[in-house]
Amino acid sequence: MNIKLKEFNFYYCLRYVFFIISFFIIFILSCKKERSNIPPEISFINDSGFVFSDTSVQLGTVIKIGIWANGSDNNITFLNVAVDDGTVRTALDSGLNTNNVLYKKNIVKSNAENETWIFTVMDRNRNKKSISLTLKKASTSIYGSIITYSNFTLGAQNNSSHGGFFSLNNGLRYFYQEAEQNKNIIDIIYYYDIYDATLSSPNESDAPAVFPGLADWIPKNETRYDTTNVTAQQFDQSNNDSLLFAVFNAIDGKRKGKDMQPGMVVSFSNHEGKVGLIKINSVSPGTNGFINITIKIQE
Repeated sequence: MNIKLKEFNFYYCLRYVFFIISFFIIFILSCKKERSNIPPEISFINDSGFVFSDTSVQLGTVIKIGIWANGSDNNITFLNVAVDDGTVRTALDSGLNTNNVLYKKNIVKSNAENETWIFTVMDRNRNKKSISLTLKKASTSIYGSIITYSNFTLGAQNNSSHGGFFSLNNGLRYFYQEAEQNKNIIDIIYYYDIYDATLSSPNESDAPAVFPGLADWIPKNETRYDTTNVTAQQFDQSNNDSLLFAVFNAIDGKRKGKDMQPGMVVSFSNHEGKVGLIKINSVSPGTNGFINITIKIQE
């Protein structure tokens, strides 16, 4: 009788323990966070100096747009910035892993009648949310005057006769040692490397390999370059900024202009948002060589 009672108690205890363990497993699983379908929050920065709604803008005006985003339940893993001016193009496509995103961008109003800027964030559960605003070209927009710097020579990194650093602010050339004392106004750097004749700027990633001291510059001004179909004759005949904006592309500009060849016309924009064109007159190859160019830029 005692043996049977002990067996009964043993099996009863096992069933009780099994019940308790099962209860806790079910409880823990039921508490597991379910997949969230709540999209991230995103809004325009509406501080002073920022544009945060549809507006009309004079051609060539530099405006500032900013967004703030928060992952409601999950980290934000993706940020996309695109512009639609009749053709949708991507300005930024960035992977992230953060709960909060703060993004600011200076935009030069292009020649397009309407351009819509679209900002999209996505969280790790692929919940997306977008906001947008449209910049309309003001009906009062007029073409402005330009400054021309004609037929000047920039030397490559080992050229001892011509400096390779140029300021769009004053039209002066500098050797590296002089440029370092005027770093806040340096916009263009010329050097010769595996991409042959190269137009660059202090914030271009490969430039410090040619001029090591650039890595420590503050500020590092950035100029972006883009090839065009503009002919040398069209360039020579332009006397206002209409041609500059007709070919200006805010999206496709790169931090360096590679393989510059005589006869090419390159579009650019500098860190102040000014737009211009560069005509390549001649190139003397090599690290001791030079490039001769003419620049037209917004006044």
